[in-house]
Amino acid sequence: MAKRAIPKTHLIRSLINHELPERHVTALCEFVDNSLGEGAGDANEVIIHWDSKRVVISDDGQGVARLQALFTLGDSASRLHSGDIGQFGFGAKVGALYLAWHMTVRTVHQGRLHKHEVDWADVLNSEKWPLEYDGNGSPAAANDRGTRITLTRRHKGRVWQGDPLAHFLAHIYRPALLSGKKINLQQRSGRHLREWNLSRYLGTLTLTDKFRVRGSVDGKDFVLRAGIGRNLTPRLNGIHIAFGHRFIKTETRLIERHIPAGLYAEVMLSDSWKTALSSNKSSLAHSRDELLAEVERLLKSLLDQCENEALEVEIKSISVALQSRAQEAINSLSDEPGEVGEGPDDTLVEQGSGSGGGGGEPPDQRPEAQGKGLSEPQPAANRRTGISVSFVPNMGERVSKVDVSRFDVRVSLNRDLLIIKGSRDNIHSLLVTVFNAVLDECITDEGAHYLFPNFARDIANGEAPFNAKQRTLYKLLGEHQRTMH
Repeated sequence: MAKRAIPKTHLIRSLINHELPERHVTALCEFVDNSLGEGAGDANEVIIHWDSKRVVISDDGQGVARLQALFTLGDSASRLHSGDIGQFGFGAKVGALYLAWHMTVRTVHQGRLHKHEVDWADVLNSEKWPLEYDGNGSPAAANDRGTRITLTRRHKGRVWQGDPLAHFLAHIYRPALLSGKKINLQQRSGRHLREWNLSRYLGTLTLTDKFRVRGSVDGKDFVLRAGIGRNLTPRLNGIHIAFGHRFIKTETRLIERHIPAGLYAEVMLSDSWKTALSSNKSSLAHSRDELLAEVERLLKSLLDQCENEALEVEIKSISVALQSRAQEAINSLSDEPGEVGEGPDDTLVEQGSGSGGGGGEPPDQRPEAQGKGLSEPQPAANRRTGISVSFVPNMGERVSKVDVSRFDVRVSLNRDLLIIKGSRDNIHSLLVTVFNAVLDECITDEGAHYLFPNFARDIANGEAPFNAKQRTLYKLLGEHQRTMH
C-alpha cells in the first residue's frame, strides 16, 4: 500500500524565519485573535506578560476544545466558525515558532484541565513531528478557567517596547475594546512591573457629518460608518477595514483618490468575507480593489467635503506664507539707501524750502495730494507699506487684482485659475504673480507710486516701464531668496 506523503520537519525553520507584517507584534496578535474569537476562546480579558526569558498569554475564555489543534500545522477550531478570523490553522503555530522554541499550553474546558507542551527544537533535530495530545485531562478547580500559553527559550532580537506595542494593539483591537473586551500588557524587569491598559490608549474620537450605509461586493456584505474628525491622529485618519473583533488593514488611499485629512471610516466586513482574508489577517487576499472602489463611491460627498475643508486650510496657510515673504522682500528692498539722502526709500522726505532750510512743513503724503504725474514721487513718511494677499474665487479670467490705499496694498489672486494645492513648495512662482500685479498697478495708478519710489522715479525720468519693472522685480525676488536662506 502506498504511503502518505508527510511534510518534513525542516518546514519549521521556514516558519521561524517567516516574514510577518509588523513582525513579532503580529505574532502576538495570533494569540489574541484565538482568545477573543467566538468559536475559540471567546474571552472577555486577555493579558500579555513578558520578561527577558518568557512570554505568557492568558485569558478568561471558555478554553480550548481540541488542544491538539494548537500543535498541528493546518488544524484550527476557528476555521469551522464563520465569525472567527482564523481559518488556515497556521496563526498561533507561526506566532509561537517566531517568538520561541518551547510552548506550553494550559487550558480549562468544560470543567476539565488540560496541559500539553512541545519543544520545536527537538522536533527539528529529531525530524519527528510531536505526539498528539489524547489525554482526558483532570477536574479543574471551581474558579479555574481560561487558557494560558507560555513561550520560553525566546529567539534573540524579537522584542518590543511597551508603549509602542500598547498604541499598536489598541488600534488593531479598537472594535473589541469598544465592545467591552479588555486587553492588558505587563512587562517585568527585575522587581519592577509595568502595566498598560489598552482601553486607555483609544483616545477620544469625536466625529461630525456621520453616516452609516450598507454595501455589497460580489455578494459579500459590509457596513460602512464614516465621519469627519477634528485633530485626528495619523493612526486614526484613514479607512479601517475590520473583520470580527479587529482591524485587519488601514487604507490611506482609495482607487482614484487619496484619503483627505480629517476622514475616519470603518468598513465592517460580514462573515462572508472570511475566505478573502490573507493568511496573516493583515489584508484582503482578493476583492480588495472592488471593495475600495465601492467605498470610494459611497464616500464621494464626504471625500469632497474633507478635501474642500483641507484646501481652505492649505489656502489660508499659503496666503500667510506668501504675504510674509512679500512683506519681507518689500521691507528689505525699502531699506536700501534712496536717491534723496541716506535711509530707507519709504522714510525719505524732501523738506520744504522755508528759511534756514528746515522751517518748511512736510508735504501732504496722501496719494491724492501728489498731483497727476509720476515726476515727483513722495514716499510715505516714517511708515512702511503693508501688503496683504488673499485668494478669491469668481474673478473670471482675471489672474489678480490690486487695491491701493494710503499705506497698504491688497492683492487678490484668482483661486480658480492659479494652481494653489501643493504650491507651498512653490511660493516663488506665486510671488512673481503678486509682484507683477503690484508693479503694474504702480505704472497705471498715479496714486500707487509711493510703494516703490525708485521704480516710480525711473519711469518719471523716461525709462521704459517694462525695463524698470523687470529691474525692480529682480531685486524683489532676489531679496525673497535671501530671506529664505
